[in-house]
Formats: sequence, structure tokens, C-alpha cells
Amino acid sequence: MFSLLFISLLSFNPGSEPVAKVAGKTIYKEEIPKNTSVEVYIKRLVFFEIAKEKGYDDSVRAIVERSFDETLVRELYSRIIRDSKPTLAEPFIMYRLLGKEVKAQLIQTEDFMTAYHAWIEVIKGNDFGEVSTKYSAEVRLKNQKGDIGWLRWRYDANPMLKKAFRMKEGEISFPFKVCPWWNIQDYKSNEGWLIIKVLEIKDRELQDFINMESGLKSQIKRIKSDKIANDHINYLKWILDIDIDIEGLRLLSSRVPIPSERARGGLRPEFRLEDMDVVLGRTNLGLYTVRDFSRDIKTIRRLPQLRNREEAKNFTEWRIVFHFLVLEAKRLGIHRLPEISENFMKELSRMAVRRWKAYEIEPLTHATDEDRLNYYEVNKEKYRMLEKRKVYLIEVETKEDIDEIKRELQRGKDFEKLATEKSIGEGQNKGGLIGFINKDERGVIGEEASKLNVGKVSEPFKKDDRWAIIKITDIKESYIPLYSEISYRLNRDYERDKRREIEDKIFEENKEKFGVEILISGEFEEEFEALDVGPDKKIERIN
Repeated sequence: MFSLLFISLLSFNPGSEPVAKVAGKTIYKEEIPKNTSVEVYIKRLVFFEIAKEKGYDDSVRAIVERSFDETLVRELYSRIIRDSKPTLAEPFIMYRLLGKEVKAQLIQTEDFMTAYHAWIEVIKGNDFGEVSTKYSAEVRLKNQKGDIGWLRWRYDANPMLKKAFRMKEGEISFPFKVCPWWNIQDYKSNEGWLIIKVLEIKDRELQDFINMESGLKSQIKRIKSDKIANDHINYLKWILDIDIDIEGLRLLSSRVPIPSERARGGLRPEFRLEDMDVVLGRTNLGLYTVRDFSRDIKTIRRLPQLRNREEAKNFTEWRIVFHFLVLEAKRLGIHRLPEISENFMKELSRMAVRRWKAYEIEPLTHATDEDRLNYYEVNKEKYRMLEKRKVYLIEVETKEDIDEIKRELQRGKDFEKLATEKSIGEGQNKGGLIGFINKDERGVIGEEASKLNVGKVSEPFKKDDRWAIIKITDIKESYIPLYSEISYRLNRDYERDKRREIEDKIFEENKEKFGVEILISGEFEEEFEALDVGPDKKIERIN
């Protein structure tokens, strides 16, 4: 699907500065990631060529493609909703409608004749609330005598809300039909008929339009985006004609372990080999099986509660739609966009090299007890603990204040007492104690402390925008920890150094094979010299 040559052509910039060539591909200064040295980047490219040669790119390609499916769908979503920007008039119209509230009552019935009889009774003067209690199909409406409270305008207002805002105070509507997917406040209705009575209309106090305009635009754009996206998803569902298999769903739920009380999110199903061909859903494009499902959830960090049949059904349906969205994105050529295809290759390279190292380098880095002991003997000094001094600090604002404190100390005043009374720095409530520190800690404090012996007080010194003076009361001598005290660090450091040694050796053995050609330009020269590619080893200097 993607090729390294394709990426090279897309990323070529005539104004870029070439710094190297690897496997016939020119590397430009601009494509080297920040915080990555040229040496590391070139080694990474060589390692990818080795991994490709051994087929590791093919072994991870499917995983990378699945992870990039999310990227394709996000880009498709951005294309679908690109027309969701509000018009110039929409924010003002919404602002005007937000400036009032409507208090209403409602009668909801399942058929027109029942609604018509209810309307006749209301027109004859019967109490609207009593009629709603008598005729409404919705239990909550019956209990609340049709009261649905104060209604506020929404950009995505349903026809019931639109009708209420067009009516006058005291007006009663003729019965009108509602659709199954309408949601009237918290009243979820089946298909039926409504009658509205507007009890009261009042104005709401709002901020000036200019202060609300930006927020209104964002709200309208979000609502329009959701509607456009949902309409598109519903259209795809209609095309697919998804039929979820109840028996397959039952199997899926049964394979999910019972969660513990502390479990967060849904647990992963534990499928058996014989489950793989069980059908979870049928569509116009074919079957969706347990095998497809288990492959899908490998890249999903958090699953819903799949033991719940409804959640499992919704999730399975979404995964089927998701696959169709990926197909649509590829049909539109989104996977060929330069940025997406380039990122795909980078991730493929990273994953292939990572797997190659895991199988062919990591097993060679594991240390025996003898290896660790020898490493300890050779590198003891690297683990030496620096000498530390116990430091007390007095910190004040001005040079005059610190000079006065110095004079009081010379007259025999107790350092800790002075710190408690006058210091505004760290440790003031502990007599100025800041603990044991070495010369490299706490900046200038560590530097000054390293010059003093036990019982000595420093001269006043500048600390940031303040002045300070310190006293040393104890010294912990420098020492090398015992082998048993740092065995974990030794193992980690041994494996890290061994890994570098192996990687350097592999690079040296393969750089000529994969045509590592350094095109030095000034600032990179020293770094390239670290690669040991001398004048006789394919170096060109750019003037």
C-alpha cells in the first residue's frame, strides 16, 4: 500500500539540505525528528532495512494498518463535517430565541382518535392536566398532569419545541404526529400524537450578543457536526442492513470473565479456537465473525461491558460500521495523503525494528550473575555515592539583613534559633534544616556547602534574588555501594550497555551493505565522525 520510494518523492524539498543517504534514499536535515541525533536516526534507518530483509515489516504491517484505521476514520470525519460552519445569521437567530422560555403542558397518545377526543375535551374547557392524566400514554406525563416545565430553545430543536416557541400564551395546539426518535425533554416517545398548551412565556436575561457570539458559533458547529456525522452513520447502516446474530451475541457475552469489584471498564472475552467462525453479524458486505471481533479489540485499550447484551450489540454494530468507514476512507484515497502515508511508514519502521530487536537482540543482552559481578568490578566508580553535608540555611531579602545575621552569629547567637526567627527560606520552621545534600544539589547552596567542614559557617552569598548563609553540622563520606545494594541497577545498566554494543556492531557490519553515505555540511561533521565513516568510506563534503 505504501512504499518508501513514494514517501521519498513526497518529502523531497528542493530547498532542503541533504545530510546522508541510506539504501539509496536521500536524508534531509528537515526530516530528522527533534531531539534525535543524526547518528541515531541513520542507525534506525539501517536497522529498518535489516528488519525488512528478515520480514519483520510484514509481521507487523497488519497491526500498524489496524492502528492507522482510526487515523483514516478521523480524517474522513473531518471531511464529512467540513460544511458544519454556522452561517452569519444562525448565531443571531439562536441568540434571539434563547432570550425567552416557554412553560408548557403536554398530552401524548398513541393514535389520532384518542388525541382528537382529548383535544375536544380541552377545547370544551376541561382542565388540561386532568385530560393529560386521562389520555396520555406516557406514565410520567400522567403522574405530572402533563407538566413538562420550562422549555428552552436548542439549535437542534425537534418539531414539538419549534411548535411551542411559535405559539402564544394560553394557546392550545391541534393534535400533531411525532416520530419514534424524538426526545421530548426526558420523555422518550414511541410513534404517536401530541397536544401542547403554552401556559406562560417569559424573557431570559442574557449577556450582550457580542459576548456570546463565539460560544454560540461553537455550539452550532458542534451540533451540526454531530447531526451530519450521525446522518452519515445511519446512511451506512441502511446500506449495510446489519443483522446482529443473537446466538453469536450470547456466545460473546458468555466468554467475558466475571469482573471483580475493582475492575474498571469491560474485560476482554476469552475466546476458544472453535469460536472463531461463529457469526456475530450479517451485512450486505458479508459476515462479521468472532475472528474479526477478536482481531479488532487487540488495538482497543478500553472495552465496554460486553457481558451486557445491549452494550455488546451496540459495540459489535459499531465495529461493523467502522470497517465500512475505513473502506470508504480508502476509496477516497485518504490513506495516500502525504502526511498520513509518511506517518504510516514511520510507525511501520518503528514497530518492525522494535520486533526485530525483541527477537534477535534482547535475548543476547540478558546477564548472568558472573556478568553482573564483572560489570560491577569494572564500573564501580560509576556508582560512587557523593559526599554529603548536613546543611542549615538562613535566607533573607537584603545584603544588610544577612550582614547583621553574620554579626549576631559571630557574637555567639545560636544558628538554629536565628533561622527560626529571621529566615524566610526553606526549613525555617525546622531551625533552617534542609538535610544532607551533595555538591551538585540545590545549586549555589550545594557549591558553598562543599567548601565547609563540620561546625563551620559560610560567608554570606547571593541566592537568586535573596541572600543566604549556611552552616554544616555533619558529613557523610563518599562511598561505593555494595554489589547486593545495587543489583537491580547493575542488571539494567549491563543490559543497556550490552544492547548498545550489539547494535553498534550490527551497524558497523551492515552500513556498507546498505550504502550509508554521509553528506557532511559543517555543523554535522563531528557527529558523523562518531559513525566512523572516514574519508575513505563514502563521504562527500557539501560546499
